[in-house]
Amino acid sequence: GSYKKIGYYDSTKGNLSWYGNDKWIGSGPPADQTVVIEEFRYLSQKLFVSVSVFAGLGILLGIVCLTFNIYNSNVRYIQNSQPYLNNMTAVGCMMALAAVFPLGIDGLHVHRRQFPVVCQFRLWLLGLGFSLAYGSMFTKIWWVHTVFTKKDEKKDKRKQHLEPWKLYTTVGILLGIDVLSLMIWQIVDPLHITVEVLCMITAPVTMILSSQQDASFAFASLAIVFSVYITLVVLFIPKMRRLITRGEWQSDAQETMKTGSSTNNNDEEKSRQLERENKELQKIIQEKEERVSELRNQLSERQALRSRRRASTITNQNHSSPHLTIPQSDPRSLAPPPGYPAPTSDLHPVPPSFAKSSSLYQPDSKISRNNCHTSRLQLLYK
Repeated sequence: GSYKKIGYYDSTKGNLSWYGNDKWIGSGPPADQTVVIEEFRYLSQKLFVSVSVFAGLGILLGIVCLTFNIYNSNVRYIQNSQPYLNNMTAVGCMMALAAVFPLGIDGLHVHRRQFPVVCQFRLWLLGLGFSLAYGSMFTKIWWVHTVFTKKDEKKDKRKQHLEPWKLYTTVGILLGIDVLSLMIWQIVDPLHITVEVLCMITAPVTMILSSQQDASFAFASLAIVFSVYITLVVLFIPKMRRLITRGEWQSDAQETMKTGSSTNNNDEEKSRQLERENKELQKIIQEKEERVSELRNQLSERQALRSRRRASTITNQNHSSPHLTIPQSDPRSLAPPPGYPAPTSDLHPVPPSFAKSSSLYQPDSKISRNNCHTSRLQLLYK
């Protein structure tokens, strides 16, 4: 442009001569200082309602996943994935989605004095939700990594069981650190709350668009919504699909009703194994009892058969060979039968002690009843 003379000022006389040919842009001359005008910038209600609907659907999805995980906590496939940590993840995702609502609340909804409370509430929801959701997943990954990367070559160490209390302790430590830091932050500087940086993608965009409230809210809220949706879908949808398509939840539920529905996988396996062993032992005992009863029947039959045989043999002997009765009154029956050779003296010499044995006989050469003795009669036959 070019300069134009609009007046003349005489400094010696202090006289100002104004030509009157000036033309100002606007209604008057420009301001000689910065004028500050306070004006609230409200968030677009269409954007806020749209993001709130997505966040509400995400909370509903989290409730469905949490209910599914609790209902099927006795299923073996669910137990192997640490269902309690998955429940923590679902609760943390729902808390992170709930932080979207106070993130979009502005002066159109609440009074200006209530802004610090809204900011603190949003910060606590987002911080605790992040610690529960991603802290539980980090805990599982970390402990699995430590178990499978041990340098000990012993098989017992490699097959070490992952104890649940270690996982819960790790999540509790992370959550306690987050609660402690938030409490210190709220006590020391409660009114100056900075925006939560979510990731390296949204951080620079949020800093650039800090003067644009709609763009800043859209990037921050959509980052939370999409990250939570991805977490819930990747973590729970494959489990639902497997149990529904393969019907594993039905078979496991029936087995659980029969065996008593053990809450722990190891206890359930032990109870099933003990039940199988008990059934096998009952079968073996039943077979042994049947065998013992059979042997007892055979023994009784053999004893009855032997008794019948003995009775029949005794009756047969009585009918076939009657007993020979020798009258004791007749000593002549002790003599040898007819045709039996008489004893000679050259076969068995009589000892001297029997030289006077003739005194046993009577003069009529008959053995009397009073002088008969069986032991000596046997010697006479020799």
